[in-house]
Amino acid sequence: MRKNKNLAALIRDRKTYLIVGVVILLMSLCIIFPFEKHESNFISDFVYTYISLAIGLLVLMYGLMGKNFFKGLLFLIFSAIFSFCAWMLFYPLGFLSTLLAFWLGIPSGIIAGLIFLIADYKFINDENRVKLFLKRMFLFLLLLAIVSLSFLYGSDLISYIYEKFK
Repeated sequence: MRKNKNLAALIRDRKTYLIVGVVILLMSLCIIFPFEKHESNFISDFVYTYISLAIGLLVLMYGLMGKNFFKGLLFLIFSAIFSFCAWMLFYPLGFLSTLLAFWLGIPSGIIAGLIFLIADYKFINDENRVKLFLKRMFLFLLLLAIVSLSFLYGSDLISYIYEKFK
């Protein structure tokens, strides 16, 4: 019976999840990625790296959010859907628009959502609910725009900005 109480306390302890999440992320980046790098020709060949990164981020997210984990997961899903719709709206190319929105919109929405959750937790505080909502909305849209532009132009973003102002 005593072993069950210790196991239950271990499961409730969020520090354990944080440590496990960080260890999984480090293993993914330092061990799994180098092995897959030598055998892959395309970015889609990094299957185990992506799976371990996703598992590590989910465990880390559970460790940080605790009971609100499913709210955070729901926010990430809606962030990905919103980003997909924004890419469809602002980048109309016909048939390629759907492919581009799926390929770039969903990951940029998830990354912007993760960054927003961290920034919202650490930096945004306000007593007025309307001001809080406006701050959150502005921050999310700004992060989504930055992440989407970096996904669209990749490493050429700095040279693109330089050419625009030249």
